[in-house]
Order: sequence, then C-alpha cells, then structure tokens
Amino acid sequence: MARIIYGPIITDIKGSIGGITFQKNGAGTIARLKPRKVKTNTQKQRDQQPRLKQVQREWNLLSLVNKILWNDFAAINNKIGLDGQEKTLTGYQWFLSINENLLLINQDILESPPVYEIVNPTNELLVIYNGVDLNLNQNPISNDPGFNWIIYSSFIINSASKFNFNVCRLIRVIEEQWAGSRTIAVPLGDASWNNYYNSDFPPNLGNKPFYLTTYIRAISKASGISSLAYTAISKFVWDGAKYVIE
Repeated sequence: MARIIYGPIITDIKGSIGGITFQKNGAGTIARLKPRKVKTNTQKQRDQQPRLKQVQREWNLLSLVNKILWNDFAAINNKIGLDGQEKTLTGYQWFLSINENLLLINQDILESPPVYEIVNPTNELLVIYNGVDLNLNQNPISNDPGFNWIIYSSFIINSASKFNFNVCRLIRVIEEQWAGSRTIAVPLGDASWNNYYNSDFPPNLGNKPFYLTTYIRAISKASGISSLAYTAISKFVWDGAKYVIE
C-alpha cells in the first residue's frame, strides 16, 4: 500500500489505472493493487463442462441448412425449465440443451432438430433412510422405455429455503426401464458421499436437524427434451439415537 501526497499539479485522484486502485481512508488517499475477481463455477456447471464443449464443437461443424432448421425450431418452441417456467431459447441454445441431454444418457447427437414433445415428470420421489442406507424410491407415470431418469442431490442445507438447482450434483443416470415403483441405492450415506462432498453422512451437527434436497427429471431418448424437475426436500431430525426423516 502506498500513500498519495498531492502537489500543485495533482490535487485529487480516484478510480483505477492499470492494476492500481486509488481510494481514500483515514490516512488520506492510498494506492493498492486492484483486487482480482475470481470466477467460481457451480458444481452443476463443472459437471456439464465436458459435454458442453463437445456439443459446442458439433455446432461449429453444422451445415448452414441445419443451423437454420434449429433457428426455425426455436422460433416456434419454448423450453420448459427445471422450475416449470417456459424459456425462450435461440436455435444454438436449443442445440446445446438437447444434445447435452442426449450425451448424458449415451445417445447420439442430433444434427437437425427433433419433433418437439412435452416430457412429463415423475409423480413421486421419496427419500428413504433407515439409519444406514440412504435410497430413493421413484414411481414413474409410465413404464415407457423411451425415457431415462436423471437424479440430482444437494449438499446438506440447514433450511429448505436455501435450496438451489445450481448447487445440486448429478448422482445417477438410470438408463434402463423403470416399471412401477423401485428403490435405487444412490451414492449417499456411504464412502461415495465423502468423495462427493468431503463430509460424512449423516453430518456431525451435534444432533441438529438438517435438510437434503433431491430432484429427478426425465429425458426422452428420441428428442433429448427433458421434463421439469420433480423435487423432494427431506428434513432429518434426531430421535434420540439416530437421524430419521421427519
């Protein structure tokens, strides 16, 4: 840090020049290095970056005709977001969204747009915890094999209101058919949880309650279009001997 002493030519200075910022404090005007802004990505962004880069490369290789087709597709179709709100996308954004989804479920990239469809979400998602194993039970609307199911989970939060889709991590891709209700063990509550979150499950919170949020969405194998998210927020409380779901 350097202190500025004014003379007959320079009588005031403020703002930034290059990497130096000038500001005033109790000692007068000082010069300090301009703070660097570090861009931090959410976990969701880090999970999707390899797929995003691949799809971006594919877009650059598309013919002009196919790019026009994607723009036409975007002009008449809105996307339903995870929260159920409709979003207007460009042809490029639709191409990214659909093909990232298809890569996620091990399907081929579409060079031209698919037939638009509305993908229905599941109608039930239950978190089941017996003090040792933490599982998910999902009851799909149909047993249609044309859809895959994608499961995400948040880290432990102390309030249900703090849930945010962007902090959730991809937990499991279910590529086989789900016929009726089925319990799927997910990497929560075992060594996999440590690898994901660098923390044990349940957490050591001195028996304080906590929340865990999971959500599931369906992706069509044919179109790559996904449903909105069906979200389950589970509150864990201490019953005197172990954590249970309230």
